[in-house]
Amino acid sequence: MEFKDRRDLLKNSILGDLPPEEIDKLARTVPIRTFGPGEVIFETGDSPDGLYIICSGRVRIFLRLENHRERELSVWGPGDYFGEVSLMSGNPRTASAQSLEQTTLIMLDRKNFDHITSDHPDFSKRFVREVLKLLAEERGMLKQDSDAAINYSNVRWFDFVLLFGLSIIMAITFNLSNPNGIPFFPGRPDPVPSVSPAVVIKELGHTHPLIVDAMPSNFFGQKHIKGAVNMPLAIFNFVYLMRFANKPKNTPIVVYGNTISRPYALEVADRLLARGYTNVKVLKGGLAAWEASGYPVGKGALQ
Repeated sequence: MEFKDRRDLLKNSILGDLPPEEIDKLARTVPIRTFGPGEVIFETGDSPDGLYIICSGRVRIFLRLENHRERELSVWGPGDYFGEVSLMSGNPRTASAQSLEQTTLIMLDRKNFDHITSDHPDFSKRFVREVLKLLAEERGMLKQDSDAAINYSNVRWFDFVLLFGLSIIMAITFNLSNPNGIPFFPGRPDPVPSVSPAVVIKELGHTHPLIVDAMPSNFFGQKHIKGAVNMPLAIFNFVYLMRFANKPKNTPIVVYGNTISRPYALEVADRLLARGYTNVKVLKGGLAAWEASGYPVGKGALQ
């Protein structure tokens, strides 16, 4: 593909708002990949190698279900892009992609993507909004499937609970008969310092810490610390680009979850520390301790 063709395609894609010199640079360096009809581009569980922009042809995104069934999520054509969710989150691919006909793709690898998102924050914010919109649409499609299969799911959950209960009983019996025993839940080092709700309230009047809710979005919508930013692991990179990328590295940050979601809070805190933030703490007792202390909570939409 000629340089001019690559440049025109990039200008008409999600990257079109980048400065002309940036688009020219990408047009000279990004690799081109060609797939025949019915060829798999990536599978669920694969490591994310890049974001793909379609030059020609069509690509379908789908889920492989039980009993060799498939659930088609979307079909994309020239100028469209895909593979962005895993690239931004760093997690394995959550769906599979397959060419429907002879297809040519431009691949934007992680190095180029990280360069663009760090050097062009306005693009990053717009890109994140686009991705979140697509995720919301995809979630609605999957909810239709899950509602249709709810009776079957209830049976499966009953089996799971029964097996889990039997496993716990067997583990207790083993520990009673074996003085060494085994832990029910694996331990985790806790290098992030904890802070009490009372101290956070005091600091709110002085250092104005940023409060981060690490719980899944549906739990955040039910109840959260008033003024908190929702930052679940699944969309950590999205929220980071939107809310944290331009904040000073010494910004005081308090991360919280709840009893069950405390590991999520620790993981989010660890990721913030890895990004260079130096004043990150975890709320002792989480949301339950905060509410029990009579401090303000909120409900409703994401912050």
